[in-house]
Amino acid sequence: MEERRWDEERLKKAMEEGKEEFIELTIKLNDLIVDFCMRALKSAEASKGEPLNPIQVEQMISYEIGALLEQISDPQFMNLIIEKAKLKYA
Repeated sequence: MEERRWDEERLKKAMEEGKEEFIELTIKLNDLIVDFCMRALKSAEASKGEPLNPIQVEQMISYEIGALLEQISDPQFMNLIIEKAKLKYA
């Protein structure tokens, strides 16, 4: 059976039309990452019992972003997302 090829012009047009949605989703993703960072900062501050200094804040944020990137790069996590997206698409 011959595999259907992408119609590059139609795909390009669809991607261009979806650009605004992509931007909105990127903003939501950024806000969600900030929420994860805020959770980590609040937890660190609570365990320390005093406000974090600017260096500690930056270190916690960098650590949290790194942990998130590591998690979403994990093959098991990626497979879970793939399966959920396929179910949602169906």
